[in-house]
Amino acid sequence: MFLVVLQNATSALTLMISKAALQHVAPIFFVALRMLGGGMLLLGYQYFFNRDHFVLPARKDLGLIVQIAFFQLCITFVFTMYAIKAFSAARAALMYNIAPFIAAFFSWLMFDEVMTKKKYLGVLIGFVGTIPMLVVEDGMTGASYLSGVGLMLFIAVVCNVYGYTLIRTLVKFRGYAPLMVVSLAMPLGGIF
Repeated sequence: MFLVVLQNATSALTLMISKAALQHVAPIFFVALRMLGGGMLLLGYQYFFNRDHFVLPARKDLGLIVQIAFFQLCITFVFTMYAIKAFSAARAALMYNIAPFIAAFFSWLMFDEVMTKKKYLGVLIGFVGTIPMLVVEDGMTGASYLSGVGLMLFIAVVCNVYGYTLIRTLVKFRGYAPLMVVSLAMPLGGIF
């Protein structure tokens, strides 16, 4: 439970820092710089300190890595950066609470995972809990999730979950280390 709280707190903190940084730079430049810099640091770490997990991708896996770079890193972060210009950072972070519902859908679609009645009930309760969030305007900016910017943020969440599903494919079925997948995809995401 502590790790879940820590992950959500870290995610919200990065959105607040990003919102402050966007007052000084364009969203696309900010994302490109962040992805290129972070990706190069991760590749360097993998190469120098974690060499046993440093592998160049197989040709058949390049398409998945390019999709991760484009959908999860480029589209997700560019759309999120534009959205937090219209929403408060806290409000944008709340939209990511629908990610488990989208993940359940992708798991069913891509991995043929079966949902039990309890899982369906949990998804239903969770989704009903998000409905008030979708219809109420942001108190700080007046923006609504049902606006064009809200749609961009929703697309960002879907692309993020899709990217994690692809990472799961590479880790679980192709034997890659998770950090290596992200190390390979981040610089590409910065280039897109």
